[in-house]
Amino acid sequence: MSTEVNPFESLQEQIDDAAAYLEYSTDVLERLKHPERVLETNLSVEMDDGSVEVFRAYRSQFNGDRGPYKGGIRYHPQVSRDEVKALSGWMVYKCAAVNIPYGGGKGHPDRPPPVLRRRDRAHHTVVREGTAPHHRRGPRHPRAGRQHRTAGDELDQRHLRDA
Repeated sequence: MSTEVNPFESLQEQIDDAAAYLEYSTDVLERLKHPERVLETNLSVEMDDGSVEVFRAYRSQFNGDRGPYKGGIRYHPQVSRDEVKALSGWMVYKCAAVNIPYGGGKGHPDRPPPVLRRRDRAHHTVVREGTAPHHRRGPRHPRAGRQHRTAGDELDQRHLRDA
């Protein structure tokens, strides 16, 4: 009989275990066990055949006290909202452990490839244009590559159309 482990509950248990060795108030520990926000949106994407598909996507921004939210997009068909929250939380603690001034973030669209590039463009456009707080944009990952340039290209095109 196997029981599935909830990654977010696992993160919270790990924080409780570490807290046993530290002297922090319950209020501080509770704040460190939950994301600051989880952004959820529906992305309407025009496909190559002209049809429009709607994708559900979310991004967890766990804690930005040390700096901007660091973390990419998790592409896997079985990723849950709790897993994304846990991954963003673990990123906070990984960065803190090696004294990197970033918070933790992680995103996930609800469907796997084959429409990765179009979905990336739509996701990044929505996040950059108002879904995410502008004062806390995450750092650009050094391996961002083509998909992030495509997001920027899409953003530039939309602003040119609206001007």
